[in-house]
Amino acid sequence: MGSGKTTAARSAATALGTEPVDVDREVELRLSKPIAQIFAEDGEPAFRATEEEVTIELLRERPGPAVVSLGGGAVCSGRVRQALGQRQLVVWVDVDPDTAWARVQGSGRPLASDHATFARLYAEREPIYASVADVTVPAERSEQMAAVLSALGDLPAGDRVLWAASASGDYPAYMGRGLLTAGRFWPPQLEGRRFLVTDGTVGRLYGDAFSGLAARVAVMPGEQSKTVAHAEIVWTELARAGMTRDDIVVALGGGVVGDLAGFCAATYQRGVRYVQIPTTLVAQVDSAYGGKRRSSLPATQRSSKRL
Repeated sequence: MGSGKTTAARSAATALGTEPVDVDREVELRLSKPIAQIFAEDGEPAFRATEEEVTIELLRERPGPAVVSLGGGAVCSGRVRQALGQRQLVVWVDVDPDTAWARVQGSGRPLASDHATFARLYAEREPIYASVADVTVPAERSEQMAAVLSALGDLPAGDRVLWAASASGDYPAYMGRGLLTAGRFWPPQLEGRRFLVTDGTVGRLYGDAFSGLAARVAVMPGEQSKTVAHAEIVWTELARAGMTRDDIVVALGGGVVGDLAGFCAATYQRGVRYVQIPTTLVAQVDSAYGGKRRSSLPATQRSSKRL
């Protein structure tokens, strides 16, 4: 409740050239009364039974591209979760509980009259939302689903996307197994020549997973490569290969490569786009995200959990 699902569904439907369908509205039409009245007269179990029936019908029977806005408790049904797992793209519009509570005040929602009950429902449902989501979008980006959908492309089955939002820029983070090897996935919204920066060890293991590289720069593995002298090597090789501001630095490796390549991208021709492909846990949770370099914004980020 209060996450912005209806707004996100409307935005996604516009991007796909279709009309959104709201499960709560469909339940009201089927039972010929508002949800608050259904709760008061028939009880929550009766509402949940109809909600489950309507949701499964919408997920399985609508022809063509369809965008369905689920009720906040719909995924608590095992049958609904099973239906969601059958070739559905599930987007979780993630909202913090205080924001959601503030949004639903005065709405007349039956389950939003008591703060303690609302907080308990949030805590119970959040792990379920996380388990079924293919894409997680922060609530403040619910109106920007066109950009989110355009970043999906041929994402390998079972992999997930987290839409990272900040005041300075947004980008998708791709998480899952086989991202480097399964179909050689590349974010579809990124155009430009790719200039790979890696270290000798990682380059030998995974450098060949990328086709059509404009150039490849390798430094020595280890902390000794995180120096201005090595940054100068990277800058020189990028310039020698003819990299322009329309091109992309691809950082493949651990924390040292992530820091070094990110810094070089931030300072090359006043900042160019870059992609982080962390191959260690430290890189995934440290160097591959955030504003450590304070300028060049990540074009995207990608994580390979298999490493």
